Amino acid sequence: MTVTEQRTAVDFAREVRNLLEVRYPHAEKVVLVMDNLNTHKPAALYQAFEPTVARSSSSGWRFTTPPSMAVG
Repeated sequence: MTVTEQRTAVDFAREVRNLLEVRYPHAEKVVLVMDNLNTHKPAALYQAFEPTVARSSSSGWRFTTPPSMAVG
C-alpha cells in the first residue's frame, strides 16, 4: 500500500485498483479486510473512475471488516 498525506476516497480507490490490476491481476478472488474509515466504500471507485472502470474494478473483490473485538 502507498502512504499518502491525506486519506481520501480517491486515494483508496487508486490503491484498490492497483491491488487488483498490478499486484494480483490473476487472482480469482481478493478479500480486502479493512477498518471502518469513511473512505473505505465501493462508492470511492465511482468517485475516482468512470463507471465502466469502477464496475470492472469492483467485480473482482469483496469488502469486509473484522468483527468487533469489544468484550461485552
